[in-house]
Amino acid sequence: MSLTVTPTGLPVEAWQVAVADAPRRGLADLVPPTSARLVVVGAHPDDETIGAGRLVAEWARTRGPVLALTLTAGEACLDEVGVEEAGLAELRLHEWCTAVALLGAEAGPHQLCADGAVAAHADAMAAAIAAELGPGDTVLAPWQHDPHPDHEAAGRAASVAARESGATLVEYPVWMPYWMAPDAVAATGDRWSVVVTGTEAETARDLALAAYVSQREPLRPDLGPVVPPLLLAHHGAQLVLG
Repeated sequence: MSLTVTPTGLPVEAWQVAVADAPRRGLADLVPPTSARLVVVGAHPDDETIGAGRLVAEWARTRGPVLALTLTAGEACLDEVGVEEAGLAELRLHEWCTAVALLGAEAGPHQLCADGAVAAHADAMAAAIAAELGPGDTVLAPWQHDPHPDHEAAGRAASVAARESGATLVEYPVWMPYWMAPDAVAATGDRWSVVVTGTEAETARDLALAAYVSQREPLRPDLGPVVPPLLLAHHGAQLVLG
């Protein structure tokens, strides 16, 4: 019997109506047409692909260059079950480099602080993100209420950086539909919409997801996967919040 790494979440049905009824938007509706460069921020390797892979790939294909940042190496993904795996940080960063390239993005600064410590280094993270932004850029970052402390902190740091740099902020969910019901999300005051992307973007995201073997498949025979299939099933459409 394998050890469960990530507790189970909501059934996909909990979000089906909310996603089906959500407004549909294209890139032109989402950001100003003058914004030619996208900077996608993740708290951990795989955030950008799980939560925003379709949008990243669509941007790279139709709009302009994409720079990817990951604030940590995601090395603490097994800490909750008390398991240590040698070389995990290096493995996750290797997977990240492969995945962002498959999405059409350039791998930029990474592992800027320890996994689990984004909030403790919030000012430094905001400054690091701001250093990569210009006034005409769009920054794509985890939703500031995503139910993971590193995601929440990464989103807030990106918000500060965008405001200071004059960049446009777009937020994406990672664990939100897995651990938060639609009414709980609505209570934050933010609303979700679906970004319409093409089949090439869908294919690119599928390939990028496949690169994250350490997260989708058990790292050892006695462990379950870090990223449950149910979480991925919740991301059947490209959601953004704002």
